Parts: sequence; structure tokens; C-alpha cells
Amino acid sequence: MSDYTFPEIDTSYWKLNDKAWVAERKAKWATIEPMFKDGASKSKKGLGIIKKYFLKGIMPDFKALYEWRNTERHLDLFCFLWLHPSNDKQVLTILRNTYVNYPLIDEWDITVGVSILLDYVTYYASCEYSEAESVEFLSMDGQGELLFDLVMGDLSNPSIPEQDAKGWSVKKWREGLLFYYGMTDWLGNEKSTLNNEQCLYQSDLYLDYWYKSCSTDPAYFTKPKHKRLSRVIKLALYRIHDFDTEREGDSPRSRFVIKMRKILDERDFIHDFKQMWLGVKSGEIVIENAWDK
Repeated sequence: MSDYTFPEIDTSYWKLNDKAWVAERKAKWATIEPMFKDGASKSKKGLGIIKKYFLKGIMPDFKALYEWRNTERHLDLFCFLWLHPSNDKQVLTILRNTYVNYPLIDEWDITVGVSILLDYVTYYASCEYSEAESVEFLSMDGQGELLFDLVMGDLSNPSIPEQDAKGWSVKKWREGLLFYYGMTDWLGNEKSTLNNEQCLYQSDLYLDYWYKSCSTDPAYFTKPKHKRLSRVIKLALYRIHDFDTEREGDSPRSRFVIKMRKILDERDFIHDFKQMWLGVKSGEIVIENAWDK
């Protein structure tokens, strides 16, 4: 990067003189393009920009696009890193940090990227899919944890960009929810699926991120807007406690449950939440139809 001024980048990673590489890249794009539906949707204009980047390393004209206020945007932070030919963390870290601090990057370029990433490495990756549906699932080829690490950056700093030099910042996590909606829904699936392997609920890195999002407010459950969440949280805790890991065997879901039990037993939480977990473990709290969605 030392010889380039962003948005110029080192395009030597795109082996455009290698016919086999180019052909392979084109074939891969044919599988990636259908993934840009539903949660990862892009406008026709945005998808065209992304395609040029993926195939040839052509960067967007950020200056010309700066005023284009479209929530789908174009080469957002996630797509910029995900679709780069290199999986070298050092290379991508430099690119990530340059991207988020570039003056012509719009806030949407980061928020959209974070949203797509989190959706697809958590909730969407925890769902059951038919074979046909799996074709359109946004797959990261086993790089989900790396991309999460890159996009989110230092989790001890709650904002992107970390330097907060732009007058705005994207929050990496929002304190409040002790359990995200749907975080334990996959425990009620009939079985683990191939896409579940991508789910970062089983990742130490992601669970550390989840823990940092947990409220530390002792009065959390006394607030009217949070009282209704106690049912959701008790349900999640009951599922984690009651899930049969021995019957399941080693799987993404079992790894998630085992790690969560350890976190719930050993880490600090606000009193009311801790009491819910202890109530579930003692049998005082029982949830009927816990596996219904």
C-alpha cells in the first residue's frame, strides 16, 4: 500500500494475465452474483461496481458516489474485504483501516457492510435451508470469522472508525439486549446443516462480542421497555441448558451451547440475569414448548 494512494490499491492480486485465473474468477462470480438477494441485496448500479472490483480490481469513484444516498450502496466495507483475492489478514487489515478512515467513505459504506456481515454469520447462518435455498445463501468459504475480525476491528473500541475523526462513528455493538432475537432458534432445528458451519454463534471471537453487548445496568429489567424481554431471555437460557449435546454430537450447535454454558457460569452479569440462569439450572424456571419458533 505504500506505493498507492487510496482509493488506488495494489491490483497485482488480480492476475489478469493468467487466463486460467481469469476464467476461474468469472466462474466464481456466477455463483456469487445470485447471493446478492434478500439481506445482501444491491441495486443494479451497485452490483455493477462490485462486479468490476471482483473481476478486475477496479475501485469505485468514491468522490462521484459520495452523495448517492442509497442504503444498498455499492462496495461496502464487507464486500471490499470479502471479494478481495487475498485472504492474508495482514494485507486485508491494512486495506480495512485505510478504507474506514478514507475521507470519502460514507457512513452507509460501513453500516451496510457491518449489517450484511452480521446477518449472514449469525441469524441467516443458523437457519435451515433446502438445497435450492442454499445456492443463494451468501457463503464466505470458511472465512466468516476472519471477515468478522477484520470488519469489526478491535472489540475493545466500540466504534468504526476507531479514531472517530469524521464526526460520526458506527457502533460495533449496542448495549442493551442480553440475547439477540433468534440467537437460540437454531437449537430447535431438526438438524445441523452445512450452512450452520458458518454460524459464528459457535465462535469465541463472536461470543466475546456478544458478551460486550450485554447490559451492565442493574436496573435493566425494571424499565418498562425491557420487562417484556424477560420471557425471551428465559426461553433462550432454557434452550441452552436443555439442549442435548450428547445426542447431537460435535456440531456448530453443540459447540455454541457448551461455550455459552461456560460463559453463563463463569462470567459476571447483572443480578437479575444471573438469577434467571440459576433458576433454569435448578429447575425453578421451566419453559413449555421451548423448541417452538
